[in-house]
Amino acid sequence: DALARQRHGDKRFTDDHEPNIRRDYSTIAANDWWCSDHRPFDVFVRHGHKADGSPSYIRPILHAWQDLRSRRLLAWEILAEAPNTPIILRTFVNACDQHGVPKIAYVDNGKDYDAKSLQGATSANAAAAPSQKAYLPTPVSAA
Repeated sequence: DALARQRHGDKRFTDDHEPNIRRDYSTIAANDWWCSDHRPFDVFVRHGHKADGSPSYIRPILHAWQDLRSRRLLAWEILAEAPNTPIILRTFVNACDQHGVPKIAYVDNGKDYDAKSLQGATSANAAAAPSQKAYLPTPVSAA
């Protein structure tokens, strides 16, 4: 395991070798906990042209908000460019308009989620805002 960590780094070691947190979603109500993330599709689509006139191809990206209990997608957009904070906010507002406001929203830790407009403070100035604490779920044992 030490060799794997040295060869591939801490993040890959954690992803490949450390246990996942198991959560019991049966104890929460539908629409209480949401999560948001992005996922590129496994297809290429034609999207515009390059400077030389040849066709350009991209992998569209799905950005979505999902209810963790029901696994229902509440709001989403399919994008030709990388997701960003305004897209995250727009889809969150759309989900809230249609389904109400969740009690908890889990988000990715990428730079597009690390914005004052989403968290009230960026991670860079989180030390200056000690009242903001991350929500850490309690792991549950496998049933």
